Amino acid sequence: MRDNSEGTTELIDLREDPAGQYFLIIAHNFDKRRFFRIGLQRDGYIAFRQIFDHAPFDKLNRKYKRFWNGSLAPSKDGVSTIGIRYDSGKEGKSFQMPVPKDLVANFVWLYDARMDYEKIKYLEIDSAQYRGSEDGE
Repeated sequence: MRDNSEGTTELIDLREDPAGQYFLIIAHNFDKRRFFRIGLQRDGYIAFRQIFDHAPFDKLNRKYKRFWNGSLAPSKDGVSTIGIRYDSGKEGKSFQMPVPKDLVANFVWLYDARMDYEKIKYLEIDSAQYRGSEDGE
């Protein structure tokens, strides 16, 4: 398990509602933990569903924390990947997960904006909007 989450982006939830499809993250690299909502197109939502459904250690419905580990691989034969670290208790493992090209572009932007709160603050939402996810309760 991570000793320190400073500077990481935690993927905490994937949602779909009448306003659209999106994922929720916690950025630990600002002056405090900040929560953000990032919209997805349908193919990005499907890719993230696979990321959230992936159970790397077992199929016993363990709770996982998912972190973007900072790695990105551009499209190769139409398939791009991002690095996702799964933590559960004392176990942790990273995987390159396939995602659409536009989603990689979102993560490049997120990486560039990670130290400049002014660039990303319009995506911030109150942590109370995370009801139902482990970090919002």
